[in-house]
This record gives sequence, structure tokens and C-alpha cells, in this order.
Amino acid sequence: MRGHGGSDDCVDPALMTWEAFAEDQHALLDHMQVARKVVVGGASMGAGSALWFATTQPQRVMGLVMVRAPSRLLRHPVRAALVPQLPPSLARGD
Repeated sequence: MRGHGGSDDCVDPALMTWEAFAEDQHALLDHMQVARKVVVGGASMGAGSALWFATTQPQRVMGLVMVRAPSRLLRHPVRAALVPQLPPSLARGD
């Protein structure tokens, strides 16, 4: 993820959003010419970008793995797009 790990520092906070991270995932799959559906996932902030990618690019996603997702995701509008597709316990945020 940009600004994390061994990547270059990202000093512009506007470029450090789940939307931007999801766009990076999309660009990487395009660059690698991945045509099949993929499983996306992440831990903590990565879970947020994986969720964003899954809801904005559902045609490219076979599965979603989220570990220690930020609690604010439970209140985020993007989550509403997935609620009808989630098992009842996850839809409630248990």
C-alpha cells in the first residue's frame, strides 16, 4: 500500500484513502493482466481498501478476507452495499 512498508513516502493525505488504495489494486491487476476473479483481503486499514475494492469492482472479486477491520467500517456507507450479501451475523456487525 502506498505510504506503507517499503513503498515511497506519501506526504499528501488526499492520496491516503481507501478509494486510492482500491484504485491501486485495480491498476495492479490491470498491469499484471489478471483477467480472472481474485480474492482480496487485508488487515486493519488494508481491510478497508479490500472492502472498497470489492464493492467498487465486484466483477473482479471472487472472495473477500478482512482481518481486524476498523470499527468505523461498520458505520461506513460502502458497507451498506454488502449487507444484503452477508450472513446475518456479519450483517449485524457481530
